Amino acid sequence: MDPEEFKIEDVFGYALHHASYIFKASMKDQFRDADINVTPEEFIFLFLIPEEGAPQSILTKKTLKDKTTVTRLVDRMVAKGWVRRIENDKNRREQLIFTTPGGREIKQKIMPLTQKFLSIATKGMAADEIERTRQTLNKIIE
Repeated sequence: MDPEEFKIEDVFGYALHHASYIFKASMKDQFRDADINVTPEEFIFLFLIPEEGAPQSILTKKTLKDKTTVTRLVDRMVAKGWVRRIENDKNRREQLIFTTPGGREIKQKIMPLTQKFLSIATKGMAADEIERTRQTLNKIIE
């Protein structure tokens, strides 16, 4: 391919990155406009924690973040009263993360905003198109 003819805007990865960036920035704007102090990372983390809690190492893998970043994220969320840490009795080096009542409350508060945001973000897309896109993204992740 001739470098003079190459257009980064035509590359799949550019479109994927650009869409992800815009999606995340729009989420931040929605939360800020609603006067809710939650970041997209905190939002994702809250919804990854199962009802019965999860080891921090599993949540680290699911978020694709390094240990230090997740530790800081959990520290912020503990300070906000949304999650709590408990030492794992079976592995003393492992922390278990649980959502607190405050965390469940913030999830309830941001859910309608998220649904509204998703409907705006996917406006003009048919349900099967959205599903096909999700499946394609999951193939890329795999």
